[in-house]
Amino acid sequence: MSRATRLAWRLSICLGVLGAATRASADQPALERIAIYPTNIVLRTAGARQRVIVQGVSADGITYDVTDNATLEF
Repeated sequence: MSRATRLAWRLSICLGVLGAATRASADQPALERIAIYPTNIVLRTAGARQRVIVQGVSADGITYDVTDNATLEF
């Protein structure tokens, strides 16, 4: 995967997660930052797969697993 593709992929995930965070219920705080793990993904074959975890952190420092809310677009 090229560097540009990785960057676009991460940006798409970030936008999807942030969009989902703005639609969250009022009792859930908005996310201040997100992280995607693993940070470096290398797919060597056409059929290769990689699972990712998307983690969000709210202003009060609580960490959330927001993987299910993330969208992946290429």
